[in-house]
Amino acid sequence: MKTQDQDMEKTHELMISFFRVLK
Repeated sequence: MKTQDQDMEKTHELMISFFRVLK
């Protein structure tokens, strides 16, 4: 099972990638 911390980390990485694309 995934821990919540790992899930948050993945979401954070996706957010960073998303903002990079916007720039």
